[in-house]
Amino acid sequence: MIPRMMIVLFLLSCVFTVKSQAQDNSALEAVVSVTGYVYDGATREPVNGVKVTFTKRGHNPNIATSNKGGYYLVTSLEPGETYVVRVEKPGFFQDEFEYSVPNTNRYQEVSRDLLVQPLRKGATIPVYVHPFELNKSKLKVGASEFLDEVAHMLRLNPNVSIEISCYPDSDENESANMKMTNERCDAIRSYLTSKGVEAKRLSIRAFGETDPRNPKPIRKTPKGKRYIGSVYMTITSI
Repeated sequence: MIPRMMIVLFLLSCVFTVKSQAQDNSALEAVVSVTGYVYDGATREPVNGVKVTFTKRGHNPNIATSNKGGYYLVTSLEPGETYVVRVEKPGFFQDEFEYSVPNTNRYQEVSRDLLVQPLRKGATIPVYVHPFELNKSKLKVGASEFLDEVAHMLRLNPNVSIEISCYPDSDENESANMKMTNERCDAIRSYLTSKGVEAKRLSIRAFGETDPRNPKPIRKTPKGKRYIGSVYMTITSI
């Protein structure tokens, strides 16, 4: 008869072996995938053929290319690590930013949509997140988030020059409108130059009448929603 102590030791060794294997499998499965869609920053249409590269220093890059619907998937990213993400396609601005992968001990999928801005002379990029308050020419709180991205892309693409254009919030006083929109253009240009973009690459164009492409609503807008004049950035040279 097998001594009881030997049976107990045998059972304990089996438990430890199973637990160790489970931990090893968990470690192997602890990877993160980033998935999402790539959109044209001007038209908001999906863009295919965009190369998305996640690179960790000293390691081979993880590369994906967006498909016909703009979808991309990058997998096998290490939890808790920081990657440099590069987004590129001919005809669009190159972009680059850092991405910190969530720290997890199991497989996780994270959603992250991307915008690419068209890179062709004459292309006009609307500023969807308005940098000004109603009837004000001072940059509002939070405007830096978008303008920092613009400055970053212009530094990555040093041959590109743009024209900044601003429209007023009403058609009541053209002379006052011109003064305000000039000040708005100057505020944006000054901010971009403070972030390392050469002033000679930035021209401005102010308007005294509201934007014909985005006219002021005739009917009364919902409470709390105000019409603020459009802001555009147009590529003048590449």
